[in-house]
Amino acid sequence: MCDSEGAPLYYEGTVHDITRRKRAEDALRESQRFIQRVADTSPAILYVYDLLEGRYLYVNHQVDKVLGYSVEDFVGMAPVFITDLAHPDDKFIVQERAVKLATAEDGEIFETCVRLKGANGRWLWIQSRDTVFTRTVDGRPEQIIGMAQDVSASKQSQEALEQSREQLRALSMRLQQVREEERAAIAREVHDELGQMTTALNMEVSRMRNHFTRSQGEPEREVAERLASMENVIDAMLQTVRRISAQLRPPLLDEFGLEAAIQWQAREFQKRYGLRCEVRFKGACNVEPMLSNTIIRIIQETLTNVARHAKASKVLIQTRQTEDLLVLVVKDNGRGITEGEQSASLGLLGMRERAHLFGGEIEIEGVPAGGTTVTLRMPVAKVTAQDGSQTLNALKTFPKKESLWPIVNSAPDGQ
Repeated sequence: MCDSEGAPLYYEGTVHDITRRKRAEDALRESQRFIQRVADTSPAILYVYDLLEGRYLYVNHQVDKVLGYSVEDFVGMAPVFITDLAHPDDKFIVQERAVKLATAEDGEIFETCVRLKGANGRWLWIQSRDTVFTRTVDGRPEQIIGMAQDVSASKQSQEALEQSREQLRALSMRLQQVREEERAAIAREVHDELGQMTTALNMEVSRMRNHFTRSQGEPEREVAERLASMENVIDAMLQTVRRISAQLRPPLLDEFGLEAAIQWQAREFQKRYGLRCEVRFKGACNVEPMLSNTIIRIIQETLTNVARHAKASKVLIQTRQTEDLLVLVVKDNGRGITEGEQSASLGLLGMRERAHLFGGEIEIEGVPAGGTTVTLRMPVAKVTAQDGSQTLNALKTFPKKESLWPIVNSAPDGQ
């Protein structure tokens, strides 16, 4: 209220306690400072991207350290900025990422890894993780929040490791080829040289018997027994020579192919261990020699494991070949291999490595008191290399187990 001259006499007003609001404002500012400090000290690039406007609304300063671009570059550039930075081979990944984010569910996280060109012209592997931040009124994803890291060093290490592995596998394949060639040469030497010498020795003993018979009639009992014993030993030697030669190199593999070699292997296994071994073929097995060797070695190792550990009475070997894939299944009715036995077996590791050299894979499944099933899937399609040679084409995918053929899951008869 004022006097006649307009000077205020007193004031009227109200007082409100705004302590809570001030504290909330202070807390908000502190929270914003905390978030900003976290964003600035984070080793990752943090960003908010607007899907509708096609631009970055926020990005922390780490983008300058990683890619060499300023915050203003990212916030002010056109929607195709990131697409233009992407490696030509990775542009489709950026496009697929945008499509997936446009239909993302709440809490759904998308990971991508692409090569982006830095400000210095170098290509960097950038791995990002994105999720929906805000949505429009009608529920469509509007803003995306994410983080990105430079994983170039990790990628280079991974590629170097993979290259080293491929070199080791190539070396292993070459050593395996040399080993098979040496086995074949030794098998021929054993069969031809030792076999011929054993046969000649057997003939000399027969001549000696005939000589005694012509000159003195029937030889004395002691001499006859010794001659018979020598003949038995020579026969055993001859059988041993044939067996060793066949184990080094199945005699039917080169002349009659993989099917005949598998059947011979099954007969030898059945004869040696007294276990019934049945073989079933669906379609012809036509593969190149090195792959045939690998398959035979895998069968030999599998049957050896059955004889030593499975306590089985029957074994079923099944093969099926299509234009691109050969599937081999060996199933017994024994006690069933355990996971611990699988991980501890060097023989199984060797089988898997043999298969991997040709782009194949081996699956081993054991059922307690229900037997063990070993399944080999091996690509057999041939491709022509740049040097004109033909190599095996390693398929990227394999058919599902249920699509192999009906008899794969059947047990040996009588199980």
